Amino acid sequence: MSKEGTNKLIEFIVLLIMAVLIMGVILAIDINSSISFSIGALYCIVILYSWLLPGRHTITIVALACTALILYAAIFEKPIDMAREFTGINTVISLVVVWVCTALVTIARRSFNAFEDVRENLEAEVQERNLELENSRQKIRLITSGVKDFAIFSIDRKGIVDSWNLGAQLILGYEEKEIIGKSYHVFHSESFSKMLIDNAHHSIEVIGDNNRQEGWLLDNDGNIFWGRQTLTEINGKPGTVTGYTVVIEDLSDQRAKELEMRNRELEQFSSMVAHDLKSPLNSIRGLLNVLMMENREEGGTGHISDTLQKISKSSDRMKDTINNLLQYGKLGSQKDYEQIDCHKLLSELQADLSSLIDETDTKISIESLPTIRGNPTEIRLLFQNLISNAIKFRKEGESPEIKIWSSFSDGIDTFYVEDNGIGIPEKNQEEIFTIFKRLHNDENIEGSGIGLAHCMKIIKAHRGTIGVESAIGEGSTFYFTIPSGIGE
Repeated sequence: MSKEGTNKLIEFIVLLIMAVLIMGVILAIDINSSISFSIGALYCIVILYSWLLPGRHTITIVALACTALILYAAIFEKPIDMAREFTGINTVISLVVVWVCTALVTIARRSFNAFEDVRENLEAEVQERNLELENSRQKIRLITSGVKDFAIFSIDRKGIVDSWNLGAQLILGYEEKEIIGKSYHVFHSESFSKMLIDNAHHSIEVIGDNNRQEGWLLDNDGNIFWGRQTLTEINGKPGTVTGYTVVIEDLSDQRAKELEMRNRELEQFSSMVAHDLKSPLNSIRGLLNVLMMENREEGGTGHISDTLQKISKSSDRMKDTINNLLQYGKLGSQKDYEQIDCHKLLSELQADLSSLIDETDTKISIESLPTIRGNPTEIRLLFQNLISNAIKFRKEGESPEIKIWSSFSDGIDTFYVEDNGIGIPEKNQEEIFTIFKRLHNDENIEGSGIGLAHCMKIIKAHRGTIGVESAIGEGSTFYFTIPSGIGE
């Protein structure tokens, strides 16, 4: 016999002995009592006590035993003469009370047992469903754990992460132990969160089935990527939601292809527009040359000659603007990156700009510069625009002085181009990088206001930043950054 069975047997024997003792005490009182009172009714205590004894018919057996004892006491008791006539009535009353009590206890015990059966069945059903749910979750974990192309995880109604797969770790950069118990909103950029709020989905509880959003998401390193987030309800009982399954897909490559396609379309459009603009412009320039030649042959007046010269300059500026627009549209589209010796590049650039440098008596000081990785044509154009601007916006009566140097920190090269020119107002230091933005309307200063916009686009294509520090009359220092190993 097992230990549990032995314990139950001992418990039964103890309870039975207690029941027998109680019945014995009541019997002794009943036989020896001389009062005319139904002492046999005290056997109800034994009936109630029998609830504790195991067995389906235990209460009935105890009731029969009590009946036998009541009858025995009625036969052998010695009542006084006054009470003798009530002996039969007391016996009947005692028997009625005992069996009424037996009936009530039996009904109560059966009701209790039925309730216990229902409770046990419900507990068994709950355990079975919990086991099925856990098995389902385990199957889902096994299915999704090896998926690498999608971040698949689950959250509760408050948005707290409670499961994590390998794809989520690869895409979002969090290990399972880092993210479990945290809000899934840590993946949302400011713009993505604003989009959710604008669409009335800022509360996880109002998100419906198969809700899908696209936007900028954040990984563990703070890097943003374009992704698609899909939420699907996890339903418990009918009409209740226990949580959500979240699937995040990294669409960076897809978006890059879409942007590349759009850029090609824009480039084709700008080429077409430029060609359509150049044709009438070339006709105007041809007619203008004929008029200027006829004017010279006829000895035209100075007023007519000046007007024709202004028209000629305006047409030249228009031609330069069209060419600059074409060049601007093509910037960043070439991904042919290679090692660039910046010191050598600037030496060659100085040779190409030697006429302008000599004409303006410009002094250029170049410190030791690094070798970087980038597109040579675009980096050359970047330095050319900054140097040309430094010469163009010089102080009147003062020779331009340009100093170029660099620094390196945390895998990023930072370049500086400092001049002693007229300076830039602080309020305009951000807008100067906007296309066609000119701060000076002086016709004597050439330019279309697109050079610094070129610089901005080149730096963005190289995943860097560009800015300026300047004050009126104190010159300007342009700086830009280029990360190491770009394009590898």
